[in-house]
Amino acid sequence: MERLLFAVLLLFTTCTTGQSSSETTESEAVQAEFETNIIDASASTSSTIEFGPCTEFIGGYYVPEANARIVVPEKYTLDVSEEGAVVAQVRAINCQSISIKYEDGSTEEGGEHILYQLGAAVLSPVQLDPNPLLVGAAEITEYHAYAYNTLTNFEPLAVALEKAGIRGVHHVENLVFNTGDDNPNGCELVPVEGSVSTPAELALSFSGLVRDLGLEPEDGCQMGPNDVTVSERAVWYTEGELGTVISDTAVPNKQILLFNADPTTYEPLPVTFSPTGEKMQLIGGGLEQFSFTMSGLLERGEVFTTLRLVTEE
Repeated sequence: MERLLFAVLLLFTTCTTGQSSSETTESEAVQAEFETNIIDASASTSSTIEFGPCTEFIGGYYVPEANARIVVPEKYTLDVSEEGAVVAQVRAINCQSISIKYEDGSTEEGGEHILYQLGAAVLSPVQLDPNPLLVGAAEITEYHAYAYNTLTNFEPLAVALEKAGIRGVHHVENLVFNTGDDNPNGCELVPVEGSVSTPAELALSFSGLVRDLGLEPEDGCQMGPNDVTVSERAVWYTEGELGTVISDTAVPNKQILLFNADPTTYEPLPVTFSPTGEKMQLIGGGLEQFSFTMSGLLERGEVFTTLRLVTEE
């Protein structure tokens, strides 16, 4: 349990350590093999995206530092534990609506869609300005990750990601991510499942039981030390032709992001994880379940993402 507590803190806090320099040749070769080209490398187009309501799932698993380095460029400092492990992540989110607003004022609207972000925990490579959507928040939890691939079944979102300069973006129609119906009258567990089958090198699947996403603290359901109940900032980085591009997500209002554990014993719930694609095998081959998982429920008007190029101050 101590290691799980550390993992959640690693994901949802900010810290600084010195840059390490590791092996590069194999890492760079593998990374180049899977990179995709952005729409236009001559310019980066910023946009702001509003999602909701959304169901979110985060699956975390420990990998050796060398495995994480395969998909994370050398300029990024991996967030490494004392045991030499890095938390790799599969983030899946299913939203009922989306609104994309570009810096020129044009917009794209859409309905239900799925987004996957595949990444590994890093320290911020640049000094970020405060997110204006979080100004005034009493307490903010944040985490930083390098997104080596992003997948969505909503094509305008894929276009917005690529226009910002984000690499490794895939528009994929057959993404799967489902959770069972919320039970407002109890604290029962609900099923979760997800899968990526295209492109083949990113194939993965997961399934299991998670805590009921519809609960509130006043329902009497047990809340634990790893449950996140404050405003959140999640920053995902990618390295493009023009430099560092971020997907900067703000949840201004208090949220509930649940650590998936048995509601009576608070022991982690097993969620099976099968990373079958070639690239997923390079990172986490041989794994059979996530080390820990978290689930959340967000309403419309509670989650905003800014896609933009950043420069070092």
